[in-house]
Amino acid sequence: FVTAVAQPPPWPLASARIGLDGAMMIDTIPQKKSTAMAILKLRLGDISSRTQLAERLAVDVRALDVVSLRDACRNNGCNLPAALNNHGRCILCQQTWFPLELDAKGDRAKNCRGHGLYGPQFMRQHGGSTTSPNACCCSSSLCEEVGYSHEGMMRLPTNPAECIEATKALGIPPERGQLIAKQIAIRPKTYGVAPWHYSPRHRVRGPGGNWEIRKMTKYRDDDGNKFNYPPPNYSVQQFIDNEIPTFEYSGGGYDDKLPPWLKEMATIQEPGQPQTAETTNPFTPQKTRGNEAGEVITPNTAQTRTPTKTPTPRKRVSPESLELEELKESLKILEAKNQSALEQIETQRAIIVTTDQELYQLRTKLNNTLEENAKLKLTITIVDIRPDVELWGTESEIKRWHELRNLTENEHLSATDISEIVFQENWPSMLRKEHMCS
Repeated sequence: FVTAVAQPPPWPLASARIGLDGAMMIDTIPQKKSTAMAILKLRLGDISSRTQLAERLAVDVRALDVVSLRDACRNNGCNLPAALNNHGRCILCQQTWFPLELDAKGDRAKNCRGHGLYGPQFMRQHGGSTTSPNACCCSSSLCEEVGYSHEGMMRLPTNPAECIEATKALGIPPERGQLIAKQIAIRPKTYGVAPWHYSPRHRVRGPGGNWEIRKMTKYRDDDGNKFNYPPPNYSVQQFIDNEIPTFEYSGGGYDDKLPPWLKEMATIQEPGQPQTAETTNPFTPQKTRGNEAGEVITPNTAQTRTPTKTPTPRKRVSPESLELEELKESLKILEAKNQSALEQIETQRAIIVTTDQELYQLRTKLNNTLEENAKLKLTITIVDIRPDVELWGTESEIKRWHELRNLTENEHLSATDISEIVFQENWPSMLRKEHMCS
């Protein structure tokens, strides 16, 4: 069974009724704004799949991948561990541990960073942190989809021109980019850039495990452009595709196994929670026994129903068995990582072999071309065209050449000698005089 607090969820409620033609009709019920969530009571040990758990909690199945457990739930009478980013409550008492892209009105939510649900490491709080890190200063919606960086933030260049160029690569409007450049020149650590904006060639893990900029004399982006600073123009989509592990997807489909943290919660819940396997969304109108007329069941009329059959007690699982299961899951993840790395290495080897073959072909073609050029050089002969003024002279030079040839004192000179005299004459001065006379 499900017990629900009578507050509306962050989406419009709908009521069902039977129309005159016998068809089911859906009516929207106007709701008042409220931040309270449903308090669900269900036996976690009876959940058999991720999909089933997501349906019982009325959340996106990907939201189960970002759950991180911490201290006990703050609600009285609840001994389950709270979920990080869930206002100190467990997943049954409140379902707000993950960000949503859109609010109840369909507008973009104010605190939607991380709505891509790529992992707990990108949520507002992660690990032992009690506060969220600064958000990236870019204007990229894809960066906002990834979330927060708990593994270090990069800095913009202090040089104003380079800083403006870097903000342009981040999609920041020019006016804001100029303002950032002025502030960076005074306080270099005012703004931070998420590591996924930088090429893997330009970043490296530091001693503490956080990302740091690799020290290089020149930085070259994927298009071959050179920079004096690491350019933040790497494709965020490539980071998502290549560097965020998605081990829940295997064999071409979604792995519907239960998340490891559910075993811990089920073990804690087992001694004191009611054993019931049947649970429904408290805000979905439905027909039930005694409600054949299609009466609408809303949160204000929801009641706790006693199950007709009591399930047999589930065998208690020892902590050692849970730890063994977690180790097996970790081993599977490591094996998947190693297999992925081996496949990438084989791909790189194939690329290298292909490149070597292409280089060998290019070298062979170059050597053949050089040999042909050498043979052609041997066949080239120098032809002296000086005697034939018609081949090289302008109209004025041809006229002057014939004038000199017809002079009596030049009868002993050859045609080549006449051409040399024409070459040595000051033609700019002669043409200037000819132009002035004309």
